[in-house]
Amino acid sequence: MLINEELLHKYGAVTKNFQKSEYIFNEGDLQKSYYQILKGRVKLSHNNENGKEFIQTILTSGQSACELLLFINYNYPVSFVAIENSTILKLSKLNFEKLLHEHLKISRDINIFLQRAYIRSLLCFKIMRR
Repeated sequence: MLINEELLHKYGAVTKNFQKSEYIFNEGDLQKSYYQILKGRVKLSHNNENGKEFIQTILTSGQSACELLLFINYNYPVSFVAIENSTILKLSKLNFEKLLHEHLKISRDINIFLQRAYIRSLLCFKIMRR
């Protein structure tokens, strides 16, 4: 889901640069922010109880990560790691909620996106358990 960069900045988003292999957030961290990739590639991954890494997805410019968790107050089930030097917009949860409240079309688009993401997540977890 791509939200206009200027609009994100208007609501207080900050631009952060991450080096290759740098963690943006770790599995188990409490969700606090909306993240949108401006440049680069990042992976969402999970390590199982045997230490084996499962890469859920690789995200690129214009994509965002783990929005659903901003609505359900769960810790991150995955880590978000730069796989190349990346630039990411970070917007606080409070300001993200304010943006959605004040921009109904974006709120509706996020809702549709989250419904699709939920279905994809179910499929990924089925594969991961094998």
